[in-house]
Amino acid sequence: MADTKSSASSVSNLESTDESYENRFYQLLDVYNELHEEARKLQYSNNRHKGENRWLENRLKQLETENEELKTKLENIEKHKIGNCKKSVLNCENCSKQLERIKYQMSTLTRFTLGRN
Repeated sequence: MADTKSSASSVSNLESTDESYENRFYQLLDVYNELHEEARKLQYSNNRHKGENRWLENRLKQLETENEELKTKLENIEKHKIGNCKKSVLNCENCSKQLERIKYQMSTLTRFTLGRN
């Protein structure tokens, strides 16, 4: 008789232990699913930022190239002004227009390279 009570209590203990393990399993599964969803969101965000970073790097290269071209143009205009332009800079329409245009573009582009130097 004691043996049947003992086996019945051990069966009930096993069932409660199984239910406890099952509850723990589902709790862990819920936590895993939440972490997995958060990881997916972070991965998406990271990929989006990588794309933006690549675009900004390419844009910066373009602006640096354009800045160098403008510096070269400015040097050429200054050489032209000194060597070839007989009129004063104020009277030379081509020189003054080009100088204004280049100065404006230089001031606009230098904002992009201020932090790099």
